[in-house]
This record gives sequence, C-alpha cells and structure tokens, in this order.
Amino acid sequence: MKIQLKTTVDITATGTTHRKWQDIEYTDHAGQHINSAESWGRSRNQQRNWETVVQLLGLRTQPINLALPSCVDAQLDKVWTTTFEVETPDVLLLGNDKLALLKQDFEGVPIMHNLTETANAGSMFVINGNIWFTEL
Repeated sequence: MKIQLKTTVDITATGTTHRKWQDIEYTDHAGQHINSAESWGRSRNQQRNWETVVQLLGLRTQPINLALPSCVDAQLDKVWTTTFEVETPDVLLLGNDKLALLKQDFEGVPIMHNLTETANAGSMFVINGNIWFTEL
C-alpha cells in the first residue's frame, strides 16, 4: 500500500546532525549555506522534524520506498510532501480507517516550528490540521 503524507510543518531533510557550524562552513542537503549558529540551528531543526516523521512511520511497520520530502508553495502556504509504502496493507487499520493507527501515532507529537513554514504549524502534529495522510 502506498501512502502520501502532506504537512505544513517544515520537514526538510537537510542531513544536518550534530556537527556544529563552527567546525566548518558547509551547504546542507537542502542547498542551504550553513555559516552561523542561526543557520545551523534552523537546518538541524528541519532535520529533527524529518527524523521524527521517519521514527513515527517506523513504529508499526518498516516503511519502504520512502521518498525524501519535497516542498511546494501551495495556494497560501508551503506544503511538504513525501510518499512511502508498507508491505502489509492492514498494519495501520483500525475500524474502517486503513490509516487510523498511523494518524493515532502522529497526533500530538511535538515538532520544531518557526522554521521556513508559512502556516502557523503550532508546536505539535495535528491530524487534518497541519498533517494529512492519503492512501494512493
């Protein structure tokens, strides 16, 4: 089963982990030039959000064919999108909703905010508020 995740939370995969910018100036995986504590902090927090998404996806199943997130400017706000697949279609099923357990896992999880998003993302994931899942 293929699933699409859309969010107004900045989940840019920057590749910035624990190397501080003072060690060396560099360009992160998203093409952002890191040359100050502020730019490093933003890049690290974007990566933290992506890591949170990946960890949450892996709570119940091993996601396969996980695409790196892409960002587009929608009508009013930036929207990050990624897709992934699960091998067992019913692994996320609860009641009649094939994605219910996935939604349950994401609801209320803290996020890093005030990064590059244009919407007020808040401080946690909110299903159908700042994050949406669709079976493709």
